[in-house]
Amino acid sequence: MSYKAAKRDFRRAHRKAASEHMMQLNREIDESEEMNTNDFWKQVNTRRMAYNCNKSTSNIKFGENIYRGQKAITEQWRFYFERLFSPSNSEHVDGKWRDHVSQNVGQLRETLIPDNSATIMPEDIERCSRSCPKRERFLEMMV
Repeated sequence: MSYKAAKRDFRRAHRKAASEHMMQLNREIDESEEMNTNDFWKQVNTRRMAYNCNKSTSNIKFGENIYRGQKAITEQWRFYFERLFSPSNSEHVDGKWRDHVSQNVGQLRETLIPDNSATIMPEDIERCSRSCPKRERFLEMMV
């Protein structure tokens, strides 16, 4: 076998292995996103650090299109989450559950009356912040 043929075979095998590895990582991220959001974000952040997603060569596939660059990728994530958290009449949505939630939210809106004269005492904030896992961040938000 010539050097060029060996090099060509190596490149093919390397591309195939890299592609399979990326597909496996994507499957793991998809599965963890469905099960546990903490694991999902750990994997995303680990992958981001390992592959340095801030490089201009980074890309991501949404649907059938591939987007490159931080701005385009961020915009596609925004579209994804807007669609994810928008009300849907899709056949995949349980109509009974949607109606149940809509009815309960409607009742809450009708029965809850905001109290503009309510005061929050510093000790209430302190008590709430003690139960907050990210206490420093909670306190920063309250300032």
